[in-house]
Amino acid sequence: MSRTSQWPILVTTVVALSWSTVVPSRAMDNAVTDWHTIAVDTILTASPPRPGPVGILDIAVVQAAIYDAVQAIGGKYKAYKVEIPGASGSPEAATAKAARDVLVSIFPDKAESIDTTYRGYLTKKNLKENDPGIAVGEKAAAGIVAMHAGNIRVPNPSPDPFRGDTKPGMWRPTTSYQSGPPTLTRLWQRPGWVL
Repeated sequence: MSRTSQWPILVTTVVALSWSTVVPSRAMDNAVTDWHTIAVDTILTASPPRPGPVGILDIAVVQAAIYDAVQAIGGKYKAYKVEIPGASGSPEAATAKAARDVLVSIFPDKAESIDTTYRGYLTKKNLKENDPGIAVGEKAAAGIVAMHAGNIRVPNPSPDPFRGDTKPGMWRPTTSYQSGPPTLTRLWQRPGWVL
């Protein structure tokens, strides 16, 4: 992909992520945008910071779980991954539980803070812990987390830091994946070569 074709993607991503600061809070009074904002805040305050585009991928995983949870209750569209037949309950409760479970799976060290936010959200929206939507959100999150369990968004151990210069024409040390030294043969020493 060329650099010029990456600009529309970058601009769209930045606009989407910054949308919560532009739109008045009255227009964003729904669970999906509330939990999107909570997810973005959680990811942006992660320590150590998420490398490269990993934060965007984390948001995508959260939103996939939210989509499947809400879709299971609404039933208007095809599920992304997790189908939950007979789902019922509050879509807001399903959204909160799906987002909470995915965020805790990504950031287990922030589980207490995420749980506090989750319980506060349920209280603020007058949602009950026994709402059937909670079970729907839990199933959706479990399915999406299981689907992404093999993804290595953050390599462990992290790659070696860059050592070298960035000036044009400067040699940059790299790890060799070839066994032994390179073989050097002159073209005229190869069979079938004629001068």
